[in-house]
Amino acid sequence: MKLGITKTENDLREELTKSYESLLNDVSNFRLRTELKKFYPDFKCGCILHNIHEQYEDIYVVLVNDFKIISIELSRVDLTIDPIIEFIELSKYKSGLKKSKKIKLAIATEIVENGMK
Repeated sequence: MKLGITKTENDLREELTKSYESLLNDVSNFRLRTELKKFYPDFKCGCILHNIHEQYEDIYVVLVNDFKIISIELSRVDLTIDPIIEFIELSKYKSGLKKSKKIKLAIATEIVENGMK
C-alpha cells in the first residue's frame, strides 16, 4: 500500500512509533514483552496494532519483527494464569480490515522493518 503524507498518517505513525518504543523499553509493557519472548523467542521488536483492556484481561494484537501477527490475552486478575496466544496469518488479518486499519498495518510494517535494520 502506498502511503502519502496526510495528517491522519502522521498521527498514526506517531502513535505506532510510541507503541514500538514502549513495547521494547517501557516498564508498563514488561509482562507483554516477556510473554511474547517466551512464546516467540525470535521476538526483537514490534508494534501494538490493537489493544482492548477489559475487566479481567488485556488483549493485544501485535505485529512482530518478521511480520507475524500475534494475538495475546493476559489476565489482569491472576498473573499465574498462562496467557492465551495465537498466531494470525498476515493475509487472514489483512482480509477483514477496513482501509484505515490497512494504512495502520502498512505504517506499522514500515516502522518494524526500519527497526530491524
